[in-house]
Amino acid sequence: MADSAAAVAHLVAVTGCAPHEALTLLEQAGGNIEMAANEYYFASEGGAPGTDGSEYEGEDGSDSMTDGSDEYDDDSATEAGAQAPLLMSRPPAPKRAKLDERPAPQLSSADGAALGLAKEVFALSAAPTDAADRLHRAVLDRAQSWAYGEDRGLRYLLSCFGRAKAVSEGGFAAFAREAVLHHARETLLSGAADEDGLSLFGHSEEGEVSVLLRTAPAAAPFVAAVNDSMSSAEQELVYGPAVEALLCKLDPYSGGAVLPVGSLGGGPGGWRQSLEEAEALLGLVGGANPGAPLKPAPHGAAARAVLARRMAEEAAKLRSGEWGGREAEGLGVLRLFAPAPAGLAGYGLAKPAAGGGSAHYEDRSVLSPAWDEVWALQTKLRLLLTGE
Repeated sequence: MADSAAAVAHLVAVTGCAPHEALTLLEQAGGNIEMAANEYYFASEGGAPGTDGSEYEGEDGSDSMTDGSDEYDDDSATEAGAQAPLLMSRPPAPKRAKLDERPAPQLSSADGAALGLAKEVFALSAAPTDAADRLHRAVLDRAQSWAYGEDRGLRYLLSCFGRAKAVSEGGFAAFAREAVLHHARETLLSGAADEDGLSLFGHSEEGEVSVLLRTAPAAAPFVAAVNDSMSSAEQELVYGPAVEALLCKLDPYSGGAVLPVGSLGGGPGGWRQSLEEAEALLGLVGGANPGAPLKPAPHGAAARAVLARRMAEEAAKLRSGEWGGREAEGLGVLRLFAPAPAGLAGYGLAKPAAGGGSAHYEDRSVLSPAWDEVWALQTKLRLLLTGE
């Protein structure tokens, strides 16, 4: 209890948070003061104290490293240097590129037959009165309607894409395809540009593109066509947040992907789900054999390009000294290849034994599941790294 109270007091002194908040942070971090402090500053998005160039100050506004005299307290400095954790602050979000709004495609020569085809291709309740603004308004309403359950958003536009490919009438077929790609592009861009924290990739759930690629076999050519219709700036707006959301799930400093071991840990999600999302988003496709090498597919080219640009930017930060190894591991793309530090839940702990009691943590029955999990994770990461 004394150690716990001391840890709470130290975290309160470092961060200035309330004692009950410090206790909660320490519980979530497993008693690790450094991880708890990192989580506090990351959650507040304010960075670590002193990162803006200011000095550390005490509660009375004075410099906490001095007592008002010209003498320096060596003992206090030694103690502070030994106990104060090294804290990181997240880099500022990049400025959004300004995009010129693209006009929706129009078919001015649409006759009754073409409008009937539009009704079929876009699964509308009635034929639109034109193949311009009214059609696009009807498609937008249909794509956003909750009345159709899961058949909405990108999944609805995927089915429209399939029906548009089946149209044989040349002029309308090209228009229908462009109209589908326009609405899919606008759907992705509007989600990426939301500022309310509820965008497609701005939350902890899996992104809509990843879900679509994992669950719909016909989604790959559709996503590839949508990506090809985007400019580099549009791809950055869509896939930049998607890549960052994925990396946050693997962040070893704030929980990340849990590595369940044996009967301890477990639960939904974990590193397997996170790495499956990474494969779907980056377009890495394997064969029927789970251990087969992964091959890059066209539908992931845009996300891979965003990831490559980010890796180049982080390499420049490392060369210039702006980042060290700690920042690269905790804030950079390296998180994609290092989810292990976030987990091993249950490793080194006593395992419940049949009939009550517990088995010693060094028992092979406890360690073997951990070895198997680590081996499986390393194999998956090797396939992911070599697939890119």
